Amino acid sequence: MTLAESGSAGQLEIMGLALSSSRYFAGLTDGAPFTILAVRDQSVASLPPALAANLGGRELDALIGFHVLPGRLTAEQLAQFTRLETLGGQRLCISDWNGEIEISGPSNQALGLPPARIVARNIAVGNGLVHVLDGFAGPSVLSLYETACGSPFLSQLIAAAEIAGVADVLAGEGPLTVFAPTNEAFEALDEAQVARLLDPSNREQLLTVLRRHLVPGRLYADRFHVGTLVGFGGGELEFTWRGGDFFVEGARIVHTDVEATNGVIHLIDRVLVD
Repeated sequence: MTLAESGSAGQLEIMGLALSSSRYFAGLTDGAPFTILAVRDQSVASLPPALAANLGGRELDALIGFHVLPGRLTAEQLAQFTRLETLGGQRLCISDWNGEIEISGPSNQALGLPPARIVARNIAVGNGLVHVLDGFAGPSVLSLYETACGSPFLSQLIAAAEIAGVADVLAGEGPLTVFAPTNEAFEALDEAQVARLLDPSNREQLLTVLRRHLVPGRLYADRFHVGTLVGFGGGELEFTWRGGDFFVEGARIVHTDVEATNGVIHLIDRVLVD
């Protein structure tokens, strides 16, 4: 049974076409269970024009991947969660208001999109379930690099990443977790040390430093734990907990879970440099 034949024919044709043209389509036909949060055709008009006009391959994949969940979850099961990881990797938020279930994402507020409500539930389709929404849940459609470029707190990190040639990694497929030193973290370094790090002739040293700030995969704040993790460059990062905060290699994690299409960013208050 196709999405269009799921009991909501005439309502989900656009969603069905978008699914079939996304990178996730093959995975939805391989027998693994899934849950689709399908948007009615009439609600597609709720997309902001600026976003609708720029739904190319990556943005479309981010939007579709955010509306598919691994596993076969009834609406009643969804209501037991506050956050769930989507097929695209980003997490959506779930609110249950006396049985009325709302779904939202990290960019709903920025895009001016209200939370989407489940208006039809538990529709069987193939090896999964479909819940029909009256609007979109907004994922981030920006890469780690684009997200950091748009932050007023991370301009020094972006300058360093471009000098070291890490910008392509931050814009790549990922997923990666970035422990991002803020501008204040760079300003706390000795001026001579900053000048030395940002000198293009010291690119390899800077590259080594920046790799210490990367961890493969998406590591959300609720998965932080005391101990060590292997970083992107192969070295270990030590996590500690004190005074109600998590620290990575002695740097305090000051802001968490900034979503991107290819990973997640946590802001830290110190550059991880010896």
